[in-house]
Amino acid sequence: MSPVDWDLNLENFWAAGLNLYADAKVVYPPWGLILMVPYYLMRAEGARMFSVLVIGWLSYRRSWSLSKFLAIILSPFFLVTMAKSNMDILVLVFPIILWETIQGTRWQTVGRGLALSLLLLKPQGAVLIWLYLIWTSREDWRELVKPLLIVALLIIPISIIGSPPLILQWINNLVNPAPQNAVYWSINNISLSGYLSSLTAMMVLIVSFALLLGLMRRTGKHWSKGHTIASLLLISMFISPYTSQQSFSSALAFIPSWGSFFTQSIVLIGSFRLIDYWDFIPLLILLIGLSSLYFYQPTDKNKEQQSHLAQVETN
Repeated sequence: MSPVDWDLNLENFWAAGLNLYADAKVVYPPWGLILMVPYYLMRAEGARMFSVLVIGWLSYRRSWSLSKFLAIILSPFFLVTMAKSNMDILVLVFPIILWETIQGTRWQTVGRGLALSLLLLKPQGAVLIWLYLIWTSREDWRELVKPLLIVALLIIPISIIGSPPLILQWINNLVNPAPQNAVYWSINNISLSGYLSSLTAMMVLIVSFALLLGLMRRTGKHWSKGHTIASLLLISMFISPYTSQQSFSSALAFIPSWGSFFTQSIVLIGSFRLIDYWDFIPLLILLIGLSSLYFYQPTDKNKEQQSHLAQVETN
């Protein structure tokens, strides 16, 4: 059995100090030396437990039923994430909920700074949601200065120390991956831009989401905040050069339904039996993502739907 992500990425993460990137298998950014300490301390078993707690927190925030909570934590991709003790739920889902929860409290500045910083541990999935959070807070732009300063303090100093700077060493490990990483990335990549050309991938995404919006409008389904967040995460993952299947579960967490659960199960079982799943991962993941967006409807439609539908149609 292959080792879990915690073992692969953190067992010796701090042992080499500033020489960590001498090991070509190390691929987390330099600011992980600071921000990944909690993940290290909770260990593999704790990562699983806290990931489920994060989904519970999300469900509470969204006023979801127990049924929707179970539709997330029992879904195939979430179970894979748990089996690998992956930290994507902790660094993609948790910061978004933290951003929402901390708003208007005395801890808003620190909470937002931490949320934005954590998202940058997985820039391949977070780039668009990062910009979205900034954009939706643009009216209080003065209040964003301090959180952005926190981000800068957590990321810039650690990135520029070392010779060459750690950030350049990190990029080198991404561009020139270790053989182990190269093999794993080649079979676990859901990126469309890694499967098709970047231009073709963008065209496929534009056409796919246009068809989805048209179908939802025709069938009377509503576009909610959950749809927006999930879509931004998905699009970031699809256009990034590499994104793992475990990251996909973070986007699905915002659009739970039993329709999504059964789509995941049917597509995975069918593709393993009828075709070579590993050769078509990006297209199959796109199919599951679009289906999950279609099946999801918020618990309280009046709470989320109208402003986001109007925004999508305007854009």
